Amino acid sequence: CNDWHTALAPVYAKHYYADEFAACPFVLTLHNVAYQGAFGDDAFAATGLPKSKYFKSAELRHDGGINLLKAGVQHSDLLTTVSPTYAKEIQGEQESRGLGDVLRERADDLEGVLNGADYAVWSPDVDTYIPVRYTAETLNGKRQNKAELQHRCGLPVRPTLPLLGFVGRLTEQKGLDLLIPALRELLSGLESERDGFQVVCLGEGQQQIKEALTALAEEFPTRVATFLEYREEIAHLIQAGSDILLVPSRFEPCGLTQLYAMRYGTLPLVHATGGLADTVLDTDEHEHGTGFVFQEWSTEALVSTIERATARYRQYRQWRPMMVHAMSRDHSWEDSARRYVEVYKRARKKLMASDDAAE
Repeated sequence: CNDWHTALAPVYAKHYYADEFAACPFVLTLHNVAYQGAFGDDAFAATGLPKSKYFKSAELRHDGGINLLKAGVQHSDLLTTVSPTYAKEIQGEQESRGLGDVLRERADDLEGVLNGADYAVWSPDVDTYIPVRYTAETLNGKRQNKAELQHRCGLPVRPTLPLLGFVGRLTEQKGLDLLIPALRELLSGLESERDGFQVVCLGEGQQQIKEALTALAEEFPTRVATFLEYREEIAHLIQAGSDILLVPSRFEPCGLTQLYAMRYGTLPLVHATGGLADTVLDTDEHEHGTGFVFQEWSTEALVSTIERATARYRQYRQWRPMMVHAMSRDHSWEDSARRYVEVYKRARKKLMASDDAAE
């Protein structure tokens, strides 16, 4: 089962189909605990469950209403989430969004399994959306994609300027309320067109963030370009043409854009949270670093990390090996699939052990 949308499946199975599902364990994956399927009490009738058993008890009720995710967490045999760090974070008060007690009770049954990237779609050697395909051995192709991205965006084609990309939903979760003032601060201090960096942002979401990005692009027309609706071909071109991918998320259960970026030799700049912390190695802390990580979620920390990343870009003899290291990392579904198989086997053993104990 996945998220609150299917969280009542184990409840229905145990209440209405106990015999049919007696030998079937349930594993619930929590993709984002911020979304819990919380409704008012008047929505209870839509569940089809008996009020006498499930409404009066704490099985579905939470915080003055009903909560489908809570019910799924309580009734599933095992729980997974989409990164090891997020599995720890959702047991704390902030990221649990009110379900901390319930999740801590199930700590022994909760495991973080990273999502995987589909390299049949997101890989520069097979990508059908980008003008020039390339590999770690033919990185000149990436430069050509960068020039094409700059041209498409109406930005000056300057190969020596680092090009920063952002691809994601335009919400506060993705760190736009941090990123926009950080970019304005950095760009306002530039004295020459040869200094600093360029930025391309792609995404759709909150109107106020769209307006803030539009204002930034109007203020710095030779530095900032925006696409305020999702376009698949531009998402691929940003991955292939950017030098650095910005992922300053406030919280991020796993994240996929940083996985794609590494495959394209685009170094991710990320906040150390959730799956971002699990997948990106800071270049100043690891011999084979794959990106840039900031710990404190603040404008100051983000500004400092962008400055560090763009300064490093200008040292190309150091930059190219980092690109190659990032491209060599394997974040495909191969390992993740094996981990899920192990979880399913563990769920079977757990159910069989509980049946033996009951007998």
